[in-house]
Amino acid sequence: MVENLNYTENMKLSGGHSGRTLTRNTFLNFVGRAVPMVVGFFAIPLLIKGLGTERFGILTLIWLVIGYFGIFDMGVGRANTKFTAEYLALNEREELGHLIWTSLFLMFSCGIIAGISVYLLTPILVGRILNVPPTLIIETRQAFYLMATGIPLMLITAGSRGVLEAQQRFSLINGIQMPAGIITFISPLLVLHFSNNLVPIIMIILAIRFLVCLTFLYYCIRSLPELNWPRKPKLSYAKKVLRFGGWLTVCNIIGPIIVNLDRFFIGSLLTMEAVAYYVTPYQVASQLWIIPQSLAPVVFPAFSAYSVGQQDKVISLLQKGVKYVFLLLAPITVVVIVLANPFLSLWIGTDFARISTPILQLLAVAVLINSIGQIPYSAIEGMNRPDLIAKLHLLEFPIFLGLLWFCILKLGLIGAALVWLFRAIVTTFVVFWIARRLVPSRKPSGLKIKARFIIGTTLLIIGLYFSAMTPSLSTKIAFLTAIIIGLGVLSWLYILDDSEKEKLYLIKSNTLGLFMDLIKLFG
Repeated sequence: MVENLNYTENMKLSGGHSGRTLTRNTFLNFVGRAVPMVVGFFAIPLLIKGLGTERFGILTLIWLVIGYFGIFDMGVGRANTKFTAEYLALNEREELGHLIWTSLFLMFSCGIIAGISVYLLTPILVGRILNVPPTLIIETRQAFYLMATGIPLMLITAGSRGVLEAQQRFSLINGIQMPAGIITFISPLLVLHFSNNLVPIIMIILAIRFLVCLTFLYYCIRSLPELNWPRKPKLSYAKKVLRFGGWLTVCNIIGPIIVNLDRFFIGSLLTMEAVAYYVTPYQVASQLWIIPQSLAPVVFPAFSAYSVGQQDKVISLLQKGVKYVFLLLAPITVVVIVLANPFLSLWIGTDFARISTPILQLLAVAVLINSIGQIPYSAIEGMNRPDLIAKLHLLEFPIFLGLLWFCILKLGLIGAALVWLFRAIVTTFVVFWIARRLVPSRKPSGLKIKARFIIGTTLLIIGLYFSAMTPSLSTKIAFLTAIIIGLGVLSWLYILDDSEKEKLYLIKSNTLGLFMDLIKLFG
């Protein structure tokens, strides 16, 4: 199915880190994430029905705990991708083999430590921290023990995948991950025909992870001749990846805390009912992250490769990445803001929508801004400065903590959403500033804010506000159509460059030609 190609041949066939390759790989990532998500959308209600609410809640907690213990890779997986792309760009083939084998050894060792930690903490988690029903304690403890054994597999999988990401082998990566993600949702449903016990379900999930790990490791070794035989780990390479990965570990510890802390504050300062009113719109808004999460793994190795002597390409890729994330997400965000109330009313209920609608609208804007900021975030890491991101997190954490506590007490759920939006704006501004300082452009900025652009943007915001406030669905749709058309006009005039406009003209001509041919064929 997959050719045994070395890196040079892969890059020649795929176009290296060309715009076409990055676009294609981003699309592959999007499909690879979206398809299992759709399967999960239909599978989760069946799992809840078959397992029962309590067992399903325990299963989600197991996934959460095991996922969080992924921080035990000490950032080595991301460092492995970064330095693999960098060494390939410099053609340092001899060092490459030692680097990758050292990284894989470190990740396996970290996985063993993490697995033992989860195993030892399981009695405390199940018996004291988690409110597990007495009838499910033994079953839950066994499930945690089993899942702890899968942590080394998870980290080795991440390390092997990182080597393929550095080579832009995303067709292969998604060819493995997408079926695995689908089977992960489908296989528990098959087990439910025989038992609703968590232990056999976890065993099936572990078997899938084991096969995925072996598959990634196999193709990782086949992808580069330097990996055909194991190399002894070297201390110098271990120090190199751990130095880079250590700062990433700081980000991986603080980042999830910042993202999830708001709901814990709401639960302690307000009520558990308020948590539901907040978490539900948050889950809806967070689905917008699928676009930047599809793009970030693609541009990160490209930033890493360009950082060694091709700074103009770093700037170009940064500008294009930000532009495309905005062009893809902005219309979707507008739809979410305008139709938030009717969507929530239809999905959950009118009373629920009345409280959660403004939360969803604010968080949708916050996710849009945060998504744009993920591109300079990847650029900074690719330029070997993850320490700057970690220091930013350390600086903003206590400020965010204080603001969150104060605003929830004074403004309730709206306060929590406003703080999230404020943090997204400030963080995105800072990472842009850092990225431009690290790689100053040799060309004058082509972005000139004109009066027409400012007036047009202001009118769009006003239209967005009134369309969200009007109770009539038909009026909302009319406003929405006008706003999207206006957004398209502003994008055409001020965001797209001449080459991009020519490509759109070509796509339009080809599509129109195909349409006319179909009319002639069936007419």
